[in-house]
Amino acid sequence: MARGRKPKINLTIEQQIDLVDAQIKDYKKELSALKAKRKELVAAKDKEELEALFAALKDQGMSAAEAIAKLTQ
Repeated sequence: MARGRKPKINLTIEQQIDLVDAQIKDYKKELSALKAKRKELVAAKDKEELEALFAALKDQGMSAAEAIAKLTQ
């Protein structure tokens, strides 16, 4: 079934500018939320990596101080 065309709405240039400004504002909010989500995910990843590192050190019978000393020799 064929669909009809959308009615063309004639907006003034000022209205178009306002519309674009509103879209930019919405995208900035979305970008901000995405950046916050990314920050949370990176923090969770770092935490997992640290836990894995401490588990590996514990398995080897090493403390964090001993590992630091070996790495800085």
